Amino acid sequence: MKVKCPFCGSEDVTKLKTGSYRCNSCGIVFYPSEVPIIDMRDLVEADMLTEEEVNLLGEKIADVAEPIEKDVFKKEVETIFQGMSSLEDILSRYDENEKVFGIFIDFKGDVKGTLFVILPAKEMVRILEGDEDELVETLQTFGTKIAGVFQGKMQGRVYLDEIDIAYDNIPSMMNYLLSEVGKIQNHLLFNVRLMGRKTSKGEIIFVPQKDSVKSLKGLLRRDSL
Repeated sequence: MKVKCPFCGSEDVTKLKTGSYRCNSCGIVFYPSEVPIIDMRDLVEADMLTEEEVNLLGEKIADVAEPIEKDVFKKEVETIFQGMSSLEDILSRYDENEKVFGIFIDFKGDVKGTLFVILPAKEMVRILEGDEDELVETLQTFGTKIAGVFQGKMQGRVYLDEIDIAYDNIPSMMNYLLSEVGKIQNHLLFNVRLMGRKTSKGEIIFVPQKDSVKSLKGLLRRDSL
């Protein structure tokens, strides 16, 4: 069975090391398999940060929603922070057949980790106006803007490593996330839920790596003084 891009329908795709695929026609990354390939990263564990530190970091992650509110939504959305949750719980909020875009932003430096922004395709009309051929470039530019806000909040030496743009339905996106960060078991997952009129309009998920704990604690300690 040939693998087709869920966005443009092209069969010209390349399988990546995570088990996901990149479309060579439009540039979208997607994950068609029902069986996740687990990449167990060395992630921050739940007891490595205090409740106060978790909440302070949650406030910074919530601020990342600023360009999303401006560029995607016509009205302000409510941001709801959760210190710990599972990917399954997050993605279960959406219809399993709903198409979503994922912007995956990897950081290196003092704070290493991955920032995931998941937005339903139906909410992306404003930012996707224009030439469909420029879709990935448009979303990467948008991701760079989000990354800039995150870097400003993290301060210190935090550098943008890579941005990937994904498009698929909820089950496939869940597999893509699992292949990227591994099964979330006693790992610290920062989730900011974007809400409008009591409905989920998207998610911001930050998964830091364990060797960032010292830098995170130093940053959050300064903020609490």
